[in-house]
Amino acid sequence: MTATMSKKKAPKVDPPPATPKPAPKSAKKPRGPILHMRVPVEVEAALLAYIAAQDAPPDRTAVGLAALRAFLAVRGFLKPPRPA
Repeated sequence: MTATMSKKKAPKVDPPPATPKPAPKSAKKPRGPILHMRVPVEVEAALLAYIAAQDAPPDRTAVGLAALRAFLAVRGFLKPPRPA
């Protein structure tokens, strides 16, 4: 019978502390807070009619955000955008 000797295992070494990896260039920028709201049927109908009347129809979010910005700017709660 041949005797085999077991090999000694190397002591476990903790890996070096992980350094934060840079975000990939394709990563999206963080977006702002989400605001959900329900609108009356007639407001939705007007919104959809407005979008359909555009040559290049924007999405509902863009239209709603533009309307909210204009509303807040008229009332002095948001600075109006600078002319380009």
